[in-house]
Amino acid sequence: MTMPTADELSNVPLITAADIENRVAGLIGKAIIRKLWLLPLDAERKQIPLLMPIDGIPEKAPTDGSLGPFLKAVCAAPAREVVGVLERLGDPRLSADDRGWLRFLAAGLIEAGLGSAGMVLSHSTGCRWLPPEEWM
Repeated sequence: MTMPTADELSNVPLITAADIENRVAGLIGKAIIRKLWLLPLDAERKQIPLLMPIDGIPEKAPTDGSLGPFLKAVCAAPAREVVGVLERLGDPRLSADDRGWLRFLAAGLIEAGLGSAGMVLSHSTGCRWLPPEEWM
């Protein structure tokens, strides 16, 4: 698979769930380690040529604190929305811990004044876009 260039990333808007899932599959693919990823999008839902990994996340999301200040600092203008990706080994079903991380990330996006363009799970056999009702 050929990785998209920065120009290709910034010229194709991510409108549908399939667009988002395909982008994540092309950039991140199958899980190899536990990590969060952030894909910031501009006002036209085009990916800002940036892919931000957050390494070393524990199995359970924190119960105190917030990602809001961090997200506000790293996803500065022109970012308007963020695609959140939880990468972890295992099957494509969400666990309670997975839901905890996705909620923690979503709360941080709200605090940072950013929209959520969607959440994706990168698991041992691929990637899966997650409808909000599945993790909220």
